[in-house]
Amino acid sequence: MKKFLKVLGIVLVFLVAGAAIVWFFFLKPTPPSISDEDRAILRVMPLPSELEFGTGSFAITETFGVTFEQEPTPKIVKAIDRFYKQLELKTKLSFTERSGAGLQIQHQTNDNEFPQLEDDESYELTINGTKITLNASSTTGILYGLETLLQLAETNSGQWYFQEANIKDHPRYPWRGLMIDVSRHWIPKDVILRNLDAMAKLKMNVFHWHLSDYQGFRMESKKFPKLHEMGSHGNYYTQEEIKEVVNYAADRGIRIIPEFDVPGHTTSWLAGYPELGSAPGPYAPDTIALGVFRPVMDPTNPYLYTFLDEFVAEMVTLFPDMYFHIGGDEVLAKDWEENERIKLYMEVNEIGDSHELQVHFNLRLQEIVSKHNKIMLGWDEIMHPDLPAEGIAVQAWRTHKSLWESARKGSKTILSNGLYLDHKKSAEEYYSVDPEIISELNKDLSRLNVITDRFSKIGSVPKLERCDLVAETKATFYYSADDRVDFRELIKRLASEFRVRVEMRQISLRQEA
Repeated sequence: MKKFLKVLGIVLVFLVAGAAIVWFFFLKPTPPSISDEDRAILRVMPLPSELEFGTGSFAITETFGVTFEQEPTPKIVKAIDRFYKQLELKTKLSFTERSGAGLQIQHQTNDNEFPQLEDDESYELTINGTKITLNASSTTGILYGLETLLQLAETNSGQWYFQEANIKDHPRYPWRGLMIDVSRHWIPKDVILRNLDAMAKLKMNVFHWHLSDYQGFRMESKKFPKLHEMGSHGNYYTQEEIKEVVNYAADRGIRIIPEFDVPGHTTSWLAGYPELGSAPGPYAPDTIALGVFRPVMDPTNPYLYTFLDEFVAEMVTLFPDMYFHIGGDEVLAKDWEENERIKLYMEVNEIGDSHELQVHFNLRLQEIVSKHNKIMLGWDEIMHPDLPAEGIAVQAWRTHKSLWESARKGSKTILSNGLYLDHKKSAEEYYSVDPEIISELNKDLSRLNVITDRFSKIGSVPKLERCDLVAETKATFYYSADDRVDFRELIKRLASEFRVRVEMRQISLRQEA
């Protein structure tokens, strides 16, 4: 009996030890990165990955200074100037001396001139009663830390302060974008710059610039001047303005992805160069903002590819990002089907239908884009087994399911479906969309090649301010690694921060009739 009890005791010890190992290493819930108590008082947009508040504070005085452990990059110097200006607007203090205790910045590496998809955007921010330390390996991380610090400034009985805190932050996705369609509704450069400022506030890092469509070709081409001369109604950006916007965005950690939609959506192209079209023309830019129309390029015309090669060669000198958006959506085949020469070409080359003809076009265009050291990005209509999965990126706009299909095949994939702001859903509906979960398929994409959410502010919403609330809710969801989705808690943070921004911009809230 004693021997039995001894064996039983040993077995029980092993069982308890095994259960403890399973619990602590596999089953024990991970503690939240931000406690419920800290979330209740946090007023930062978007939510940091990890944060813990302390009980003390750092007092903000007019001698608040900034020091550097390494020589700051020009972007960081400009960011510090913007930080001081915004802190002055928020606190009404005048930071003229900047000689006292304050912020110490540790910047570990030198950066490329323009931000890239692979950049490390993480940072660590530590605030105690005597100093503040901001540490990041990239300039972008410093920019994000400065924005978080600015939002943490609070006041009590007239004294401004930063509450003690330890923050470790990094975004959930490396591509957090906003699209603005300037073709359907012309938007001046100053409005674009203002939107870039707002994006920087929310740590958004991709501006998708939809520059051509049926209604207008919105930038200057020196190689093919009739594009903007005859396709823009006089509303377009000069190349110098394009350079200004690209540099302005880069200073704020924002990449710019241009979109030139082909082979459909091309009336504004064909107005100046009708020989590229599948019908005789003449063509004129459409004045109707919505709809899908017939004009389409002729994929059987050899000169079309010479034209596009020279066009892409010009554009890549203005847009430094690795991704080049070619559209590829909503191609109406009527002009192809009614063109005898195109039908003969398809018969001779054994091209079965209009979809295969567009694939034929996309293959040629992908070679052109790749030749100019860019990655072709297009809407989900471009997906096809013949296109190299690693040589393209896909933007899923029609269904969430297409995100799954593209990512599973190995292409970098971006989500737009469910996130179009002009659909005017509630902010809570937009906030609930998760790129990694397809509810109708019960699919989890977290281990696949999803690089981002994508949400679009397209040109059918001429009053951009209507989109602000939704834009901010989605930005905070796709930035934060904390997956506890609480819309009511989000609105509290949003409301507090928005009031401050209104005061800083010295504008008044307007109610729409």
